[in-house]
Amino acid sequence: MRKAKREESLKIGEVIRKIREAKGWSREKLAEAAGLSSAGVYKIEQNLMTPTIITLAKIARALKKDIRDFLKDTFETDKEYQIIRKNERFVLNTHELGFRIERVGGEIGDRKMEAVLLRIKKGKSSGDEKLSHGGEEIHFVLKGTLEYTMNDEKINLSEGDCIHFKALIPHSWRNAGNEEAEVLVIISPPPFL
Repeated sequence: MRKAKREESLKIGEVIRKIREAKGWSREKLAEAAGLSSAGVYKIEQNLMTPTIITLAKIARALKKDIRDFLKDTFETDKEYQIIRKNERFVLNTHELGFRIERVGGEIGDRKMEAVLLRIKKGKSSGDEKLSHGGEEIHFVLKGTLEYTMNDEKINLSEGDCIHFKALIPHSWRNAGNEEAEVLVIISPPPFL
């Protein structure tokens, strides 16, 4: 089994560069298609800068790829189980949105779910628009207080509380507490990671 070591996780830039080159695109073309600067794309491809999830999503959309395509070689295993150590988690910082995503689920082939740990700064949220997609989600609050909006109903959850819902329901969340919140999120089917 390949471990997701920190230095291996930095190879995302190399994967992006190979996909871009296979399409015959210049760095400038990718930057324009993704709405990024050429310098930013260069830094990502050279592993000089770790992209946020928003940036990865823009690059994936431009290349008509799934974010998982960037991560496959880093995390995939041929075993039926995978151990993800605390210091080996893949982390996506979304500084501009005020939360951090730590991947706690592994790549075990044809997996049916994704598990992530969300660390949400005080007052930050999933965004102005409600989310809606296929599948189901379970959110287990490990620390702090969150306010969920399901359709138009507001629901407050605190440490130890859990919500399980059909993800087609328009939903959103925000940290309604006075400290950083931590939530274990399980999504089926896996959306992007």
